[in-house]
Amino acid sequence: MVGAEMKAFIIIICAFLVLGLKPIDITASRMEMNTKEKKFEFKDNVVAKQADVTITCDELTAYYGKDSQQIERIVALGKVRIVQKERVASGERAEYDNIHRTLRLTGKPRVWQGTDVIEGEEIIVLLDEGKVQVKKAQAIYHPKE
Repeated sequence: MVGAEMKAFIIIICAFLVLGLKPIDITASRMEMNTKEKKFEFKDNVVAKQADVTITCDELTAYYGKDSQQIERIVALGKVRIVQKERVASGERAEYDNIHRTLRLTGKPRVWQGTDVIEGEEIIVLLDEGKVQVKKAQAIYHPKE
């Protein structure tokens, strides 16, 4: 089993995307809003910060429902990197589904803290169940003495 700290970090990533307990500061070279498709697109040099969590990527798209205040899905593409203190997650794509309450990392996903690492073809976090699933998993965990 992967360390509790690593699992907690993955859940913190999701909280960053969903809870909105604190303001989210997003910068990008450009931003577009498409009301017909109900989405915001941030492109080129995207940096999203909330408290001590930072997401960087090439493109971040937030899809909203009938109420523009309710985000249904967030997709981060291209050199995705999520950092919280010494904990890091990376991949080519991260998708958060607020309806099904899942986070899916693909494109050589990797999550690590110090020398503890989880890698696989796909990392899926089932938030309501408190589970992490890794397809074709490889994990290195160094127990603390």
